[in-house]
Amino acid sequence: MRNRVLSDFDTSADQPPVVSTHSRAARRAASPSIDTDKSLKEVEPPEETTQPDDVLAARKGSGVSKKKHQKLLTRQQRLRKEKGIARAEAVVDQLENKVVKSKSSARVIKSRAVRVCIGANRE
Repeated sequence: MRNRVLSDFDTSADQPPVVSTHSRAARRAASPSIDTDKSLKEVEPPEETTQPDDVLAARKGSGVSKKKHQKLLTRQQRLRKEKGIARAEAVVDQLENKVVKSKSSARVIKSRAVRVCIGANRE
């Protein structure tokens, strides 16, 4: 049934075969891609504009936003925060002391190296 030849249908040679409107052939005939104008192939696309579309960009601060209320810290939270800040200051002081110590020891090591080089040249 699938591979019927055109002569199997009851149509005369003068009339084209009747095609269902829902068939694949009818949908292809109605497709706009088949009947496009050939002159469109020769037209170049428009140049892109260099200026940005500010109209489409989101505005800063636009939209609905709630007011932000600063909650007061409880006594315990405040003490914990102060304790953390004090610890951080202590750590910064320790680091500064380490850097100073390291730089001074580096100076001593360099001076020893210079003395050794000078002593080697004298010999």
